[in-house]
This record gives sequence, C-alpha cells and structure tokens, in this order.
Amino acid sequence: MISSTGQRNFLLKACVVLLFAMGMAAVFISWRWPMIGDEGIIHYVVFLMEKGRRPYVDIKDLNLPGAYLLDWLVIHGLGASAKGERLYDLGLCLLGCGACVWSVWPNRMRAMAALAAGLMFMLIHLQDGIMEAGQRDFAMAVLAMCAYAVLVHPRGSFQLRLVLFYVIVGLTAIIKPTLLSLVLVPLALPECRRFFREAPLRGTSVSMLGLGLFPLAALLWLFSLSALRAFYLCATTIGALHSQLPRRGLWFLLDHSLSPMKEVFLLWLVLLVVCQKKWTPQHRVLGLCVLCGLLSGILQGKGLSYHRYPFLCFLLLLLFDDFAAACERQGTKRFVGLAGLLVAVLVLAPTSLWRISRFEPHALFEEALTQQLVATGATQQSIQCLDTYSGCHNSLYRLQIPQSTGYLYDCYLTMPQSALRDRYREEFLDALVQSRPQTIVITDQPCFQQHQGYEWVADWNELADYLKREYRVTVDWSTNRTARLWNRPETPAYFRIYSRR
Repeated sequence: MISSTGQRNFLLKACVVLLFAMGMAAVFISWRWPMIGDEGIIHYVVFLMEKGRRPYVDIKDLNLPGAYLLDWLVIHGLGASAKGERLYDLGLCLLGCGACVWSVWPNRMRAMAALAAGLMFMLIHLQDGIMEAGQRDFAMAVLAMCAYAVLVHPRGSFQLRLVLFYVIVGLTAIIKPTLLSLVLVPLALPECRRFFREAPLRGTSVSMLGLGLFPLAALLWLFSLSALRAFYLCATTIGALHSQLPRRGLWFLLDHSLSPMKEVFLLWLVLLVVCQKKWTPQHRVLGLCVLCGLLSGILQGKGLSYHRYPFLCFLLLLLFDDFAAACERQGTKRFVGLAGLLVAVLVLAPTSLWRISRFEPHALFEEALTQQLVATGATQQSIQCLDTYSGCHNSLYRLQIPQSTGYLYDCYLTMPQSALRDRYREEFLDALVQSRPQTIVITDQPCFQQHQGYEWVADWNELADYLKREYRVTVDWSTNRTARLWNRPETPAYFRIYSRR
C-alpha cells in the first residue's frame, strides 16, 4: 500500500510530467512564429544604432537603454532573424523555470512544485499571443525571479547574495523602472535585518553599489554618445505623452492580472482560510515580490497582457508551493491542495495549449508591405513610416532599410490636442520636410485604434497639405483575410504608400 508521502510524490511527479509534455508541445508549435510587435521595433532601433544613429538624439524613442542591451545581446548572440528571437523567448522560459527550482532547492518536493509553476508561467506567456514574444516585462519577470532565487537560496555568503540581488534589480530598472519596489524585499529576511543592524554602513554601501551598477553604466554609455540631454528631452516629451495615453481602472487591472489563473487563485484563497497559513520568512519575501509585481502592472496602467508577467511569475510559485504542501495534510486541506493542482494541470494548462495551437504564424501586414515596397522599387529609396505597432518598422527591418527620420511612433501624433502633442507634431513635420523621403507609409490604425481610417491625416492640416503638395498615393492596400495572432482573429492594418511626385 502506498503511503501518503508516496502518493504526494507521485501526484507532483505526474503534474510535472504532464506540464512538461504540454510545455514541449507549446515550444514545438511556437518555433515557427514570426518576429512581430514590440520586439521587432526594438530590433529595428538596434539596427539603426548599428548604422550610426544615436539613441534619443537621432532616434526618438522612449525605451530605456536596458531594452537595447538585451536586444543587442540577442542579435549578436542568437541571431538577428525570427529564429534568434524564438531562441531568446524560449530561453527566458527555461531560465524562469530554473530560477523557480533554484529558489527552493535542495528540497526536491518543493522543487517539483516550483518547476510546475515555471512551466505554467511559460504556457500562460505563450498563450498571450505571438506579439508578446520577447517582451520587456517578460524579461524583467524572469530577471526578478532570478534575483529572488539568489536572495533566498540557503547556500553561500548572504552578503554576496544580497549584492547579486541588487545588481539584477538594477538591471531591470534600466529596462523599465516599475519593479524598483523590489529594493525593499530583502528587509523581510531576518538575516538581512541583522546584517543591516550589525553593519549599517556596509549594508547600505553594498546595496547601493549593486543597485547602481547597471544604471551608472547606462548613464556613462549615454554620456559617451553625447546623448544625456537628448535622453532627458525624450523622457519629458515622448515619455510625458505616453503617460497621457488612456489608462484602465484599478478593478480592471486587478481582474486582468488574475484572468489566466482566476480559478486557481480562488482555490488558494480557500486554502489560506482552511490551513490558516503561517508565513515563513521565505514566504514573506515571496509575498512581497507578488505585491511588487502587481504594483508594476498597476503603475503602467494600460492593462496589456505582458504587464502582468512580473506579478504572475511570483504568484504561481507561491500558489503551487502552497498546494503541494497542503497535499501532505489530511481532510479538507489536502482536498483543496489537490483541487488546486488538478485545476491548474488538467484545466488551465490544456486550455493554454489549445489556444497556442490555434495561432496562425502569418505576418500578413509585414508580408504585404514588404512585397509592395519591393514591387514599387521603394527599397532603393528613403522611406518614412507613420505607424506604431502594425508592422511598418518590422518590414523595414526585414529589408534592412534605415528610416529617413528618427520618429518611430504615430501614437503621439494622434492624441487629443495639447501643447506637448503640438510640439511633437511640429518637430516630426520639420524632420519629415528636411529629410524629404521618397516614400511614406501610413496605416489606418493610429495607436491601437482598429481600422479607424485615414481621417486623422486629413484632420492634421499641415501634414495633409504637405502630402497633397509633394506626394501621390501609389498603393492603397487592404484585405479581408484574418490572422489569429492571439485569442481572436483580426484583420491586419491597411496601409497607403505615398511616392514623391
């Protein structure tokens, strides 16, 4: 007869095997995904930098230097193509699983639960859609998990682990600063409080040195490019405009953050009541990391799928650890723990895999625009995109064509009237007139507005007059075809190609 411990071990192993099999199936399915979305834009910015253009000076962008650093490493380490991007995205998935396991090693039973959490996180990430590959918040989530694993791992010098924790948090800060609240997390550990109490000056110096390493390196890099002032100007113009984009309400953000695993979370709340959970120091640290991840998504306020990754990675680790521990108990506690694991493994994970299997790896917009640019001979001329995310810059990246100006986004050109928007419009139009591109590409989806048409161009009198005077429409492309790049099929953006008269 199998003991309760043997039954628990068998259950955990079965869950891990099932999740691993579904994870490998998801990897196989996603291997052919094209490079589209934000990651393609950052690839394009790095491409422009390698053509001699300086970030923030010649390229008007709001991404921080850490995004370029990671992308440069991908291009030069894994390749500049979509395959290199897939290796990077799946490599982050693998690193996240490894960090989950390392955080509880050498306890093998907890390590199996942690691996299950890491695999579940990978499936949720892949089910969010093809455009979420390589997202900055996904990289930040994995790095934050690595920082947590280093901090709480019981072996090695605590001082060294603390320094490494802050170094990694500093790296996330130069990608996006939204996870900086993690700097307070070590204070939940008794050994950290003891270290700061016994050697306050040394503890503060060690922490500041680790935290400031990557931000200082980023500042020195910008200084070497004479781009510090330009970085400040981009932050106070594009950054300020970005902060004015529509924000979601708090309830939506909370609901959206939990939506991939709401059923499991509710079972966990039941488990908290039934078990009257006692929070160990490590669990307190993990709980604080969950709150920091949630705060990161709330601060960004847009409610985009990838904004919830820093929250989900820590929450999944906490939930799976508690469910696995509850399976050792008796009665209701064991039943709730078992229910949590089974709902995750037999319901949520297969649902994620089913969604992943339905995605269609077709970049319809990019393929059509690339073909039209080649057919019209525009690849030998200067080109300017008025587009944010539809895929114009991805197409130029495929063709290895530098854009005529450094302006990448139409979002801030189509916002409601304000002094900042008017200034951005004026600077963009001046750059456009000065560069005199032979070809201009305009989409009908300004800043996440599905098929709004080209009225926004007509409503901007200065741009409309300039186009009418200097250009003619040579291609007006549209399609009824749809592609399922995430959970629902969508018609790609339409575009017009303007050629100089």
